[in-house]
Amino acid sequence: MGAAPQTVQPGSVQAIVVVWRLDDPTIDGDGRFWMEVPKEAAAVLQRAAGTIIPKGESLGHWRARADGDLVEELNPYTETPERFSLVRWGDEDPERTHLSLSFEYRPEGTADEVDRILKADRERSGYRPIERALPAAVKQLQGEQADLQHQYRDARDRDDEARMDELSPRLRAIVDELERVDFPHYHRSWHLGRAIREGPSRLILDWTTGY
Repeated sequence: MGAAPQTVQPGSVQAIVVVWRLDDPTIDGDGRFWMEVPKEAAAVLQRAAGTIIPKGESLGHWRARADGDLVEELNPYTETPERFSLVRWGDEDPERTHLSLSFEYRPEGTADEVDRILKADRERSGYRPIERALPAAVKQLQGEQADLQHQYRDARDRDDEARMDELSPRLRAIVDELERVDFPHYHRSWHLGRAIREGPSRLILDWTTGY
């Protein structure tokens, strides 16, 4: 007999796809991307307990399982298959790029209540976000950059080169200013509101592009 499905109260379930490069220096030691092998899983993972390894699997591993560019994974909450495409990472290094798929149940409640519940869940699971004290001017630039990045990715997905060319100069200017104040342009906010949305219940956080 299989395991009983997890009990879900009224709310929604989101599939979250996170893709990043192993050589991205801004996420070293960040528990959203890396994990310490627990003693009880050492044999299964074939790694010594305490070893730091990336979460998820290499892009090459996902491609090997794909039907064309399409991957199917079981949603443990709904017990229905979740399908997503790897096509947007077709040019990425299959071994240096990692992809993690997780399913997040979002309980009902106000945005603040939901954020508090999910933050507590992540902290219990070893979530260790990178936090930096930033001047107000840098926070403003970061917000503008995130909005422009979202627009740029949307234009890229639509093959709208004119819009990409229009956005690029301002993005480059923000990158230069953030680097001047020692804030790398590839540092991202873990903010699902700025994620790429594929359908009503799938979100993508893509750390593989400078934009």
